[in-house]
Amino acid sequence: MTVNDKLQTQDRLLKHEIIQGSVCKLCDDSAESRNHLFFECKLSNAVWNGIMEWLKFKWRSCDWSTLLNWYCFRLKGKGFKQKTKRMALAAAVYNIWRERNNRIFQLKCKTPDAIIKDIKMDIFVAILNGSPSAEDREWILSL
Repeated sequence: MTVNDKLQTQDRLLKHEIIQGSVCKLCDDSAESRNHLFFECKLSNAVWNGIMEWLKFKWRSCDWSTLLNWYCFRLKGKGFKQKTKRMALAAAVYNIWRERNNRIFQLKCKTPDAIIKDIKMDIFVAILNGSPSAEDREWILSL
């Protein structure tokens, strides 16, 4: 849904006259749209760059179109690190959307560091429940 811009972000709800105004619940600075939410927003930007730093990936971008292009064309392949980076983007999108919903519907807020920790745990659980090679297991545990 995120890739196809079908999430019920506030800009879409406003367009359909379901709500009266649009402000990002993660930063309170801009109108909420898919592109802002992933990863132009200050909070999501900090989360994404924290995950990329954790994975020791030097390339950074917080533009949705560029990230999607990176995901589709640069992360092809079956290599363990490629899969992990694809998983990182999916986990970041999921956790940021969950944080946005928690702030709206449950009035609960997490810090970027807490969201990063959740993403790391998601990735660790997925990988360690699989059957990584000894080398891949060593790499992921070294992070």
